[in-house]
Amino acid sequence: MPYYKSSTRASVWAESVQLTLSVDKRVVTAGDKVTFSGKITGVSLPTTIYIQAYVYGSWVDQWGPIATDSLGNFKYTATMPHGWGCQDLQFRARHMTTNAVSNVVRVAVAYKTRITLNVPEKVTVGQPFTVTGKLEYERSPGVWSPLPNRQVTIKLDASPTTVTTKSDGSFSAQLVVNTPGSHTIEASY
Repeated sequence: MPYYKSSTRASVWAESVQLTLSVDKRVVTAGDKVTFSGKITGVSLPTTIYIQAYVYGSWVDQWGPIATDSLGNFKYTATMPHGWGCQDLQFRARHMTTNAVSNVVRVAVAYKTRITLNVPEKVTVGQPFTVTGKLEYERSPGVWSPLPNRQVTIKLDASPTTVTTKSDGSFSAQLVVNTPGSHTIEASY
């Protein structure tokens, strides 16, 4: 018995997954908060994503799962760990189901620093006097450590002098005031 040829036709909609990521700050200090936000399209919504960090040579799921809204938007606020200080880090978003990844965003994480400055209450015009201080960074919350071999600028009424910190973070400089009156001394790193 012969069979007559047949055919059928159907439509399918193809859409590629698009995932974007942005960050509200490009430079922060360790312990500060950063807000990541983004959008995903081309998948059933709502869905979930992870924010990944590039650490030790590979991408690692750092935060998540993070739920999107019904339009694919998501937002997540993270605290930059102290262990990430002095690094320029890369982050991206990853969709859990399709493994689609977003663009890469960078965040530079710096350690907080502080300077102490010791100056005499009174000095004599034309006579050298010594100012001392110390430069430190916050290695972990509430723990301050010396910052050696760094340039500190000491200004006496806007005239700069540059000194280098010692292994214990300390520094000193000899200054001279040439006019009577009140003078401002500041140190900066």
